[in-house]
Amino acid sequence: MTDRSSLRAWLAGLLITTAALFAVGIYLERGVGASPGPAVIQPEPSAHVEGAGGEAAEAAPTTAPAESGETPAKHAAESWPLGIDLESPLLVGGAIIVSLGLAFAVLRSVNPVVPVAIVGLSVLFAVLDLLEVSHQVGVSRPGLAALSLLLAVLHAAAALIAARLVMNDRRAAIATA
Repeated sequence: MTDRSSLRAWLAGLLITTAALFAVGIYLERGVGASPGPAVIQPEPSAHVEGAGGEAAEAAPTTAPAESGETPAKHAAESWPLGIDLESPLLVGGAIIVSLGLAFAVLRSVNPVVPVAIVGLSVLFAVLDLLEVSHQVGVSRPGLAALSLLLAVLHAAAALIAARLVMNDRRAAIATA
């Protein structure tokens, strides 16, 4: 598997796979804490209200907004570093777009900067995935913890393949010089 085009194809496949699994994980995580619907709150017994026929008015049950299951403290715990919400739609979408863009770039470009960028971002994503494993274990979500661990392994594999590409390109440059 030392052929550069084969390495590039594997790397692109890994980047596309991790982007898809990341999107699935975010979708599942946001769906796990949501309640099934609005809760019905029973009203306090009402006092006698003067009205037509002298009957007591009945208050209709009211609904409270659905709880997301996430307290401000829990949300703050997922904000790292410098108070940045790592699960904001902008950052999540950006990470997916960057991964897909790098997958395309590694297939189309021979620029040595692309594999170097992939190494850096894949290592960063692997570290964040491991932090997410810890978080998911802490909130008792073993399925999401397993998915995060799988993502960490795939990001580490992408970093290793990209590093191999960098080394192969460097050897080829030295051999032709």
